[in-house]
Amino acid sequence: MPAGLVGDWALEGTAGLVVESLKADGTWIWTHPWPNGSVNVCSGPFAVSGDQITTTFAAGTACKSATETWSLEGDVLILDGERYDRQ
Repeated sequence: MPAGLVGDWALEGTAGLVVESLKADGTWIWTHPWPNGSVNVCSGPFAVSGDQITTTFAAGTACKSATETWSLEGDVLILDGERYDRQ
């Protein structure tokens, strides 16, 4: 796993509210607060192969597994065109 990928990432423009955490042990946690005050949290394992990252959601509600193209531009993670700042 690329070392630069590990860490906490916040979706640009969300003031750190939508956070994607990629752990060195190969697990992923996604946190997204909703306007009604509820918070959606999804988690599970992830794997990286070249420029593809596959997340398999094992826990949470309204979660789904996905494969996305990723890249790093300094401290910016890009997942299928969405930009995340390192926290």
